Amino acid sequence: MVWFSAMKVFLGSSSESLDHLNEIALWLEEANLEPVPWNLPTLFLPGENTFLKLIEISKTVDAAIFIFAEDDRVWYRADTVSQPRDNVLLEYGLFVGALGPKRAIICRRGSPKAATDLHGINWIDSSPGLIQRARSQLRAWAQELTRTPRFIGSNTSAAAYPNLEPTASGFKSKFRNTEIFVDFGMIQDMTIDPLSSAVVLPANEFFDERCFEDGRTAAGAFVLRHFPSRAHHLQQLVRDSLANFPVELVERSGRAPLSSFGVGSCVYLHRPLDSQCRLIFAAVASDRPPDGLRTDLSTIFRVVERIRCIVAEERIPSVYMPLLGSGKGGVAAEIAFHTLLGALLDARCKSGGHHLKEVHVVVHSPEGRPAQIPSGRAQCLVNELVTLYQAASQ
Repeated sequence: MVWFSAMKVFLGSSSESLDHLNEIALWLEEANLEPVPWNLPTLFLPGENTFLKLIEISKTVDAAIFIFAEDDRVWYRADTVSQPRDNVLLEYGLFVGALGPKRAIICRRGSPKAATDLHGINWIDSSPGLIQRARSQLRAWAQELTRTPRFIGSNTSAAAYPNLEPTASGFKSKFRNTEIFVDFGMIQDMTIDPLSSAVVLPANEFFDERCFEDGRTAAGAFVLRHFPSRAHHLQQLVRDSLANFPVELVERSGRAPLSSFGVGSCVYLHRPLDSQCRLIFAAVASDRPPDGLRTDLSTIFRVVERIRCIVAEERIPSVYMPLLGSGKGGVAAEIAFHTLLGALLDARCKSGGHHLKEVHVVVHSPEGRPAQIPSGRAQCLVNELVTLYQAASQ
């Protein structure tokens, strides 16, 4: 099973527009986004300052929608007009400052007066009679969000995450002269320099055909893309490399036993099958009844330590890896990300020997679907862990 954490979208409106807000929330769920309506009972707790809480929320969500409706009648230049509730206008400005105008958008209902500074900004018109068009516009906007993960990097947010810099596919940080990249995409689509980089592909303890031919897994998708029709030959190379490994026969009910090489085992292939690729197959998951495929968090640390030794022996300056243990390993994506990052930072603290110049952690983010981890949450975790390790290792 693949674990996804949907992008979060804050919803702001007046009390009078709650019915329409709930309708938009349903549209967001249909688009695989997580709505965060302002009236959520757990959002504003007793004793909190509402405005300060809104600032905090603007740093943790990926986008926001504000309903501009004909909420209030006001006197304007010798006439009365309808305009959105004043706190909705204020909150819209706050979220635009935090997220940018493409991620904090207006959903207009009726014909409320808008400030002249907002003229020229495209909005979604969800007035009666335009509902279907509004849903289509929101769906297209949602798809664009998933293609361009949010980078928290301007004004107030930049100060909050001083360790991060934006990149074309995500963001990066630095720890002890090693650059740690978080790339949003799919491992098989990454542009990787084979002369300087190795690709880590997660496997199970048996290194069986599922690791090479199942396109639903990171390893299978990579192998099928870069070694079409040769998955079996690549598997045989891996099994040949494991010839001197200790083996445990694992009995299976009604089926032939399988040879386990143990979780934590890693195999390095240097340009296999006349390719330019450098591959590291890492057994991160066990597969025993009754649990099936499972990754223990300690295994991620063991695998990263083994990878550290391999790249030191081979003098490899850069590696790319998906979230080890997530998906088929059964670990929730955010926990796998946190554990993997901690293991990488811990490995970098070890003194002596060759050290990587770049580590690329690839967060699975297929086109039109939410990333495994929202970009804002990933940035928060990287900033926290890098800050912690920097302080602890001085």
